[in-house]
Amino acid sequence: MDTNSILDSGTTPKKSPAGTAVKWALVGTLLGIIQTFAGMYLNDGKYDPRGDGIGSMAIGFIILFFVLFMSMKEFRDKEQGGYITYGKAFQAGFITSLFWTLFTLVFMVIFYNFIIDFDTYMSEQMDKGIQEMKKRGMSDSEIQNAMSKTPAFFSSQGFSLAIVAVASIIFQVVATLITAIFVKKDRPHS
Repeated sequence: MDTNSILDSGTTPKKSPAGTAVKWALVGTLLGIIQTFAGMYLNDGKYDPRGDGIGSMAIGFIILFFVLFMSMKEFRDKEQGGYITYGKAFQAGFITSLFWTLFTLVFMVIFYNFIIDFDTYMSEQMDKGIQEMKKRGMSDSEIQNAMSKTPAFFSSQGFSLAIVAVASIIFQVVATLITAIFVKKDRPHS
């Protein structure tokens, strides 16, 4: 049975979104890397994702929705004959998200170990946290008490990577659920 007869019968071709997902996950990772280094450049060479501001967050969301939309749209148009159900669109976006998170984690391991000094970065983040507590009017003993209750593993690289992974998946799944609404395209009823 050829592709045309499958399309003519009203069924969706059975193709995997993995190839398209890997491509767009790599694009998303590259855009994220560019955004990370641009933020460092604009911050005098310091890595401070919390201090990059709302503009950086907005750019991150634009990248997120762009990559997921393009991944789902390309899968729909090139692999599904121009039509796709909401579920298939979600599947394509979810697989893109999984690869994107994996590639981002690989980048972060390289970034933490070869580009920035992770321990210095965490020390600076702790100092910022202390300064924020002081701004809120906490006394030195309250700050010391709060810091003593923070488990040591919170400042580990593994914990940081786990937070990146979980946050990435959550944001990407929510964005995929939204984006799939706009990508789905039902076949016309005959």
